[in-house]
Amino acid sequence: MHLLPTQAEDLLASPQAEDLGQTPAECVLLSFSDSDLSAVAAAYHAVGNVPWRPTLRLANLMRLGHPLSVDMYVEAVVSRARLVVLRLNGGAGYWRYGLEQVAEVCRARGVPLAVLPGEAKADPGLEGACTVDMATARHLWRCFVEGGPDNMARLLAESAHLLGRPPPADLLAGEPMPLPRYGRHEGWHAPVPVAGPPAALVFYRSHLQAGNLAPLHALADALARRGLAPHLYYAASLKEGPAAQWLAAELAALRPAVVLNATGFSARQGLEDRSPLDAPGVPVLQAVLSTGTEALWEKARAGLGPADLAMTVVLPEMDGRLQGPAIAFKAAADWDPALEYAPTLSRPRVDRVDALAEKAAAWARLAATPPAGRRVALVLSDYPARGGTGLALGLDTPASTLAMLAALAGAGYGVTDVPPDGAALMAALRRPLDGDTPGLSLADYARLMDPAAQATITARWGPPSADPLAHDGALRFRVQPCGTILVAVQPSRGHGAIDSAAHHDPDTPPSHGYAAFHLWLRHVMDIHALVQVGAHGTLEWLPGKAVALSADCWPERLAGPLPVLYPYIATNPGEGVQARRRLGAVLVGHLPPPPVPAGLHGDLAALEQALDEYAQAQSLDPRRLPTLRARIRDLAWEAGVTRDLNLPADPATGDLPDEALARLDAHLCDIKEMQIRDGLHVFGTAPDDGAQAAFLAAMARFPRRDQPSMTEALARDLGLAGTLEDLFTGDAAAPWPHPLPTLLAERTSTGPSVGRVRAALDGLVRDLVSGQIVPYPEWKRAAAVLAALRAEVAPPLAASGPAEMAALLAGLDGRFVAPGPGGSPARGRADVLPTGRNLYAIDPRAVPTPSAWALGWKGADAVLTRHLQDQGDWPRQLVVDCWGSPTLRTGGEELAQALALMGVRPLWEAGSGRVTGVEVLPATVLGRPRVDVTLRVSGLFRDMFPAQLALFDQAACKVAGLDEPDAVNPLATAMRTDRDALVTGGMDRAEADRRATARVFGAAPGGYGTGLAQPLATGDWQARDQLGTAYLDTGCHAYGLGLDGVALPALFRRRVGLADALVHIQDQRETDVLDNDGMTQFEGGFAAAAGLLGSDPVLYHVDSAEPERITPRTLAEEAARVVRGRAANPRWIDGQRRHGHSGAANLARTVDGAVALAALTGAVRSHQVDSLYDAYVADSETWAFLSDSNPDAARQILDRFQEALQRGLWHPRRNSTPEDLTRLREELA
Repeated sequence: MHLLPTQAEDLLASPQAEDLGQTPAECVLLSFSDSDLSAVAAAYHAVGNVPWRPTLRLANLMRLGHPLSVDMYVEAVVSRARLVVLRLNGGAGYWRYGLEQVAEVCRARGVPLAVLPGEAKADPGLEGACTVDMATARHLWRCFVEGGPDNMARLLAESAHLLGRPPPADLLAGEPMPLPRYGRHEGWHAPVPVAGPPAALVFYRSHLQAGNLAPLHALADALARRGLAPHLYYAASLKEGPAAQWLAAELAALRPAVVLNATGFSARQGLEDRSPLDAPGVPVLQAVLSTGTEALWEKARAGLGPADLAMTVVLPEMDGRLQGPAIAFKAAADWDPALEYAPTLSRPRVDRVDALAEKAAAWARLAATPPAGRRVALVLSDYPARGGTGLALGLDTPASTLAMLAALAGAGYGVTDVPPDGAALMAALRRPLDGDTPGLSLADYARLMDPAAQATITARWGPPSADPLAHDGALRFRVQPCGTILVAVQPSRGHGAIDSAAHHDPDTPPSHGYAAFHLWLRHVMDIHALVQVGAHGTLEWLPGKAVALSADCWPERLAGPLPVLYPYIATNPGEGVQARRRLGAVLVGHLPPPPVPAGLHGDLAALEQALDEYAQAQSLDPRRLPTLRARIRDLAWEAGVTRDLNLPADPATGDLPDEALARLDAHLCDIKEMQIRDGLHVFGTAPDDGAQAAFLAAMARFPRRDQPSMTEALARDLGLAGTLEDLFTGDAAAPWPHPLPTLLAERTSTGPSVGRVRAALDGLVRDLVSGQIVPYPEWKRAAAVLAALRAEVAPPLAASGPAEMAALLAGLDGRFVAPGPGGSPARGRADVLPTGRNLYAIDPRAVPTPSAWALGWKGADAVLTRHLQDQGDWPRQLVVDCWGSPTLRTGGEELAQALALMGVRPLWEAGSGRVTGVEVLPATVLGRPRVDVTLRVSGLFRDMFPAQLALFDQAACKVAGLDEPDAVNPLATAMRTDRDALVTGGMDRAEADRRATARVFGAAPGGYGTGLAQPLATGDWQARDQLGTAYLDTGCHAYGLGLDGVALPALFRRRVGLADALVHIQDQRETDVLDNDGMTQFEGGFAAAAGLLGSDPVLYHVDSAEPERITPRTLAEEAARVVRGRAANPRWIDGQRRHGHSGAANLARTVDGAVALAALTGAVRSHQVDSLYDAYVADSETWAFLSDSNPDAARQILDRFQEALQRGLWHPRRNSTPEDLTRLREELA
């Protein structure tokens, strides 16, 4: 057997090298747990200076995360010990290098070593490292598991016994004494009499064992001062069956108004199980006891480190807990010279304790108030630059708001004066502001607003009296009172048409009007809860920490403890969890619009018919071929498809050759079958029969558990020759090389292409799922898939609308809203259904998942193959975009693809599935050169996946250090070139090495976006180079070991300027390149930056929405298919027209995206802009719809077309177009 020389690198928890400075002792105890160490230290002194007590050293493994720290400690202390006890939380993967070094030295020197699990569950993976017998190791482990002073004294006695110092016999007799694993804590006493509703506070037994209860008692005191009656409970683990059952029964009997939880992780045993904290059916607030110091927290924009983020934020979210602040931080107690150790205690921070108690009291108040007396604000977002008042992703906000008002009225709320329809509601909210409009007086604003915060706003935006919302001595707001319910428009964060850059700027404060609006809601209207209608508002994006906010963070300054409920599209969990983590919001997931095939329309439909006739005439009537070829040529030119595809023509006749006809046919098949959204979702509304069939047909194309996809099942039942890989990955323009079953042959033309066979099979799937055809008796596989789909997927899909409204009402009742994952149903994510659950993210420790890795490898191969075909060579350097929301939906396919391109794969821990490091694959396995990959990460990815930044950085450093030929390893070559240049410039060699290997770049810490939002929204730019400069300046901050967001502008420019291509992966079809600002700005910004640097790289837009059909297209190809398939498609436009104001805003958003993409990349061409103009403005019915339903959107569309004209991006076919634009603008003025 031959083993290939792979190389592995661990994902280290702590990157800082330090010398603990300890001297040797007889016994060494190492643990991640401060509770362990403090308990042993207390026992050490409690037994006194007796002869049998060994000398002892204690150290926290968090301080030994760096390999150099390990090496120094092993040499100075471990190698001279007579006994080493090592307790590992999370298994070997969390301290692999340290475990290997300690075990090696102990074996070499005969030092007894006990390696113990950090949990109350055996870990066979650690047993092999022990040098003591298993019985001894088990005894030591049981001392920790049971805990308490007596068992810690027994631990010391067991250690002394191993060293040959007999302790008193009674300390060794029997087994460690069990302490209760769970129970009520009776050691706290209320500082004031309390007669209010009960509040449960749950914490780990380890706090009780270590006597470190100060933060928990402080929180109980704060709750009591706010009229809540705390009841304290402890448990060793919420996942232990007896503890979970007991606690669930206790909480159900207590019936608290709120539960506060200070334990970490998720308490569910599986995705379908419930946490014991859910038993009373009330909100569960997560209290964070940080493992970091208060000083680090105060200066850190991230708020929490990766371990705290996973344990106390991400995993608790999976149980539906609502995020609270960090109420305590680790602080060192006095130095203990006997142990050469300073115990680390958790100490409360008073203002954060009070903030959590206020939030608990606010939820209790909400629940205690009868519905008729509850005051609730339904808040709509405002994006005025695109006519987007109330604009929300995939949601008809006016109709949804009216549906919410109707549901609230039915639930007994004091709802009155409801506008009759969405148009009337939006008209009321668009009334000009005047002295009679509700508002907050300038005097009250000055009284309520923190003076320092007000001064910060004034420095950026001017005095309050100069705010656009200031009228007659008050800051006034767009509000429609409906009894005790307010419908209101959230003011723009800044001044002017839109300040999109400021929406995500880490340093720009909101305007006075914006701040006053939220203070008015809380302090004047005294609302009980805020409902943010749709994705997304701006409150969660205000400056401040990413999580574990301080009192100075703007979301907390303005929202305070207010309960927030947030109907949010289920397909976008990444941005949604910002609201969970920064507002403590309940994120009520809702359905996206149903996916439908685009079909063909107008000239494209006529072109398809002509191609069908041509295929038939080839065998039936060849005399017609010249006429038909000419007709195809003319139709293709008139439709603009010839230019879309850059089709070659015969120089003499202008006819299209056969190869071009095949490409044209494949292109039409692609457009015809592409999924587009049909209209918008109305919150709380169940999908009708057509929408239900559309969702089920889309989901049928994906395998589920042990069942194949309907596509695969049907292909097998029909006896389709060839493989599914032939069908899905073959060239769509190539002829299908196998005989076709009769049913498919009837749905394709003579001599069908691969693309036509795909389309025919997809059409059969839709017809079968929708009931238009029934399975033939011999279709056993398809019938089984169909039955399972109808039995298991259709019911939760149908329940989704009602479940959404039920969840909103439950939240407003102060009741628990069950958790549910985010994702795209149209990508086969049946687990997202039913919607109406509190959306959560995935466990970051498992990213990328094995399935994501498999698809990432497949996607990398597809990109490399496409580049090789187009360019005739392998790419040497690529930039890959990596975003937060797609990572949550896919488990990390973008990151996996980037690693695969470099020739690196993740390593997973057996059992847990956690990523523990990377393995560099040998070049001989790859069969091609490695690629030098630079990640351009989004701000969300940076905040949510810090461990993955470190993982990729380590992979890049490892590859850079390989001794491989330049032709095989361009990353190593580029690193040496850059390092040598830096050293020549006077930089230290080590620092030059570090900077030259930087391959993860993004916005500054706390920043988001690309720097292009503001100039694109306002038109405030003159040349494309300005946009390229903004992209380079914004994204030049490097991340990785020792970098932490440092600006490296010159090196980032090299990465961009030398890139052969950009790779951007799109994993779902709920958005596209023309209506997703992020895609436009990331892909377009890169193109503008590369152009500024003198290069013209390929822009690959990789469609992975259907994993079996991963398709890399150029950005121009993708833009062309989106223009034809969605943006100018009457089917999509009609769907938007059904939704009035919101639909019109989406048309404006599309024109925005098209003109921006044209300006940045040229991927949208003049004739395609013509298509949009014809569909939106020249079409009289559509223009009447726009100008009537949303005049702001209509104006925005005209402004964008005018901008395209002025910048030379559009050369209209009609000479009258400029005059028509001027006339229409005047009519709308």
